[in-house]
Amino acid sequence: MTSIDAGKTDLSRDRRRSDLRAVRLLFCCAYPFCLAIAIFERFVRKPRGEIASYRPTRSVFAEARASAASIIPFAFR
Repeated sequence: MTSIDAGKTDLSRDRRRSDLRAVRLLFCCAYPFCLAIAIFERFVRKPRGEIASYRPTRSVFAEARASAASIIPFAFR
């Protein structure tokens, strides 16, 4: 039989808010770096042949968002 304590649910709610705040802060700190790297990579990367020129590419902002979001799980291990 399981019982739920009201104090524990408030603690978990506060913990979730704290984790969400930390995720947002980490994302906001990592995004400018990822954006700079994505822009730099666009200038350095050269298309290889005709196939590369037809490949659809994501925007620099989408690439930076994806790379910043991929960093977050490693911070909470």
